[in-house]
Amino acid sequence: MTYRLCVIGNSHVAAFKLGWDQLAARGDALTRAIAPTFFGAPRDGLKNLAVRDGRLVPTADFVRDHFARMSGGRADVDPAVYDGFLLVGLGASMKRALRFYRTHRWFGLQQHPGRPVTSRSFARAFLAEGYAGTRLALIARMLSGVTDKPVFATPEPHWSALMPDHDGKKSDFGWAGAAASGDADMIARLFTEAVTDGIGGHATMIWQPAVTVERGIVTKSAFNKGASRFITGDGADSDAAHMNADYGAVWWTEAAPRFGLVRAGPPRLRRARAQGAS
Repeated sequence: MTYRLCVIGNSHVAAFKLGWDQLAARGDALTRAIAPTFFGAPRDGLKNLAVRDGRLVPTADFVRDHFARMSGGRADVDPAVYDGFLLVGLGASMKRALRFYRTHRWFGLQQHPGRPVTSRSFARAFLAEGYAGTRLALIARMLSGVTDKPVFATPEPHWSALMPDHDGKKSDFGWAGAAASGDADMIARLFTEAVTDGIGGHATMIWQPAVTVERGIVTKSAFNKGASRFITGDGADSDAAHMNADYGAVWWTEAAPRFGLVRAGPPRLRRARAQGAS
């Protein structure tokens, strides 16, 4: 039986849709094991979402239009239709942790003279409070209030190694400096802990595939080249924050068994992957 997955996200959902299309084009057996339906809106558009009669319903016309266009005609999310849910991006980004890192230090980091010292537990709690207010956490709470079906979530990908040079007018959020500092692993660990705390058990986190990451907190440039924030693939190479279809395809391949674990079907998914690789 095919696993019906509802995928909800901001512009980062484009890589997941394009990656899924890539798997389907090459006849990957995963596309017969999982049936995703995509819903999304750009930027913070999903703040215009409310629970009504047990459904997630857009409260703005442009979000309703985006939902219908992406999903093939569905204007809201009816939990009864799906076996599980995946939340993508929605403000859960390493950028929040990097902003804190640029102005503070805690035990275990390299020496950074001039930055005030705080405890790691405070840093974790402070960041967790911020991540609890992201659209990712808020929609996870909405879903857990209307269904007991599994909810998964994945954060926004780390910025690409091909980060553009900045002239001081636009911040890179300290990504390049942090990656070169020797602190990247510590920052990454704090990020995953704080996001998990912020979600508060309302969703199971699935992290960025390790094969796509370098220097601890940067996405390999191959997964950013030709990237688009649109499900059509238009506007390629627009920025360092969005990833391409190759990233989406790797994510699906790495994460697929997680969806199988919530049913009696992990062996089926493993067989599907093996058949797709043959």
